[in-house]
Amino acid sequence: MTPYRVEIQTTYSKPLPVGKKSIKNWVSLVLENLPAAEVTLRFVNIDEITNLNNKYRNKNSPTNILAFPSSIPKAFQDKRPFLGDLVIAPEILLQEHLILKLKLEAHWAHIIIHGTLHLLGYTHEDVKDTQEMQNLEKMYLAKLNFLNPYKQEQHNLE
Repeated sequence: MTPYRVEIQTTYSKPLPVGKKSIKNWVSLVLENLPAAEVTLRFVNIDEITNLNNKYRNKNSPTNILAFPSSIPKAFQDKRPFLGDLVIAPEILLQEHLILKLKLEAHWAHIIIHGTLHLLGYTHEDVKDTQEMQNLEKMYLAKLNFLNPYKQEQHNLE
């Protein structure tokens, strides 16, 4: 058994602009200190992410990513615990990449790392938590040879 299982699902109508292998590697990088874990990433259209954002966050607008940490008790998990689901809107990421003039692969890696950290319990509810989460994001992105996103990006990652 490999230690990490990263399942990729898509209802998005176009091919993803980054490779699935890269996506899986980004998630696995964040999980590197866990003995084993499973995560599902679902790529969806703007309507679906807007509906989910409205239903679960009471925000009737699209977002780039939503994280749904698992609520399965540890006692019912197997040797590879399920951490949760990430729902990602490729169209939003592509818009952000163009509008903010970001390197496509670096932006995708940043958002997927951000979401994976949410599955591990990290938040940006206050200044201290935000700083901790951003420091981890910068560390993982540096391991991938990507620049500090907070010197490039000025948008809210919610």
